[in-house]
Amino acid sequence: ADGICKYPDLVKRLVKVGWELVSVGFESGSQKMLDLMNKGTMVEQNLEAARIIKSTGAKIYGNYMLGLPWETREDIQATARMVDMINAEMPSWAFFTPYPGCELGEYCIKEGLSLLDRNSYDRCPSGRKVSHVDYDYLNKVLGGLRE
Repeated sequence: ADGICKYPDLVKRLVKVGWELVSVGFESGSQKMLDLMNKGTMVEQNLEAARIIKSTGAKIYGNYMLGLPWETREDIQATARMVDMINAEMPSWAFFTPYPGCELGEYCIKEGLSLLDRNSYDRCPSGRKVSHVDYDYLNKVLGGLRE
């Protein structure tokens, strides 16, 4: 999102030469979660990037993540509201997965929060990945629950 905001003219030129679908890692509508992930972006940049892309006529493949063990219902709902505002043509949801080698993944593994083993790593929004996450609630949000 930050690159799109920084170079909107480049995005427009790329669309003119055939770029039809733009994949963006928006991840979260909660600034607290973006900061925790060291994303280096702001929620406002996510929304602005979506506006820029839509203004070109390109479609958005929006990547969103739920299920960090520190995420509150307020954080989850902030992400759901942002997703609704962006209205990507291709929304792609993922549940946080504590991959070995990534900073948050290593922390979860070290602290005993990871529920995965080497044979079960995937980012799909299914199954339980870390403890202290209400996956029933996440699935309701994916199904349209807004509070």
